Amino acid sequence: MSSSKISFSSTKIVVTYDLSNNDVSAQEIADASEGVFDTYISISRVGNFHLPNTTLASSNNITAERAVAEFKQAFKTAKGRKYYSSCSISRVFACEVDGKSGYIENN
Repeated sequence: MSSSKISFSSTKIVVTYDLSNNDVSAQEIADASEGVFDTYISISRVGNFHLPNTTLASSNNITAERAVAEFKQAFKTAKGRKYYSSCSISRVFACEVDGKSGYIENN
């Protein structure tokens, strides 16, 4: 198990969400976001840390409200790329983290 305290300097927004009938991956949503979201955060001295399955991060300088709007659009696009999907967003949480401290643990 590795863990580390981190300081968010390049990550501006973290979005976590729940989907019902989930068949749309975080990577598919990140890909559909056209560069707004990533499935990892970069940590100096360590490299990239892959986020939990229903968490995305953005280095764009946007508000939490804008991040939710971008997330919903990227989800809609990713879902539309499926032959069929009944997946829907059941919960979403966005937080501005620029300049804040955090903790990660990778088991």
